[in-house]
Amino acid sequence: MFLAELWIKPGFSLESNTRMRKNLRKGEQLPVRGIITRTGVYNQAMPRIVLPILVLTLAIQACSISGSPAPTEPVPPAMVTLTIYFTDVTRYQVGSESYEAAVPRTVPASASLPEAVLTQLFFGPTEEEKAQGLEVVLSGTTGFSNLTIENGIARVYLIGTCASQGATYTIANLIYANLKQFPEIRWIKIYDQNNETETPDGQSSSIPFCLEP
Repeated sequence: MFLAELWIKPGFSLESNTRMRKNLRKGEQLPVRGIITRTGVYNQAMPRIVLPILVLTLAIQACSISGSPAPTEPVPPAMVTLTIYFTDVTRYQVGSESYEAAVPRTVPASASLPEAVLTQLFFGPTEEEKAQGLEVVLSGTTGFSNLTIENGIARVYLIGTCASQGATYTIANLIYANLKQFPEIRWIKIYDQNNETETPDGQSSSIPFCLEP
């Protein structure tokens, strides 16, 4: 603790007395008590006054620092590993079923997992997976705008101009393979960019006309 204590004659002005300023710098005590202000000397005779100015300032700063909450690092979200199915081109070319190969993907556990699976499907395989012969057969589609699941029926709404180009294997096969891994999904209805599918009602799976061979 640092205490500032000054002894000054009544009527003195610190600004007008050079010797007094020098004596104060040397630490000498003068016979009458007073305090230094920014404008000079408070010269009224009074009991000894102790000015713990520095102590008060440091105390305020310490309270400010100690009262601030310590920074905390953000907690990373919980993750879950999903299985994504892509087309194994080699097996498809030789007619060796099944035509899909499984690869892992890690996504936040808070995500809708069926929707996350479809999102990863349309992202396509990595470069390393492509080198292993995996592809995503898009059939002219570019993604999906919505996925709903109700009463065991998943409804997938595609975007992009879907067209099978006469092929019997289309994006519909990959959508089925990826969504059937979820027990809450029993039937899958796929809609084209015009929100049309062959069998919109009932407990059955359905594809749009554009994905027919």
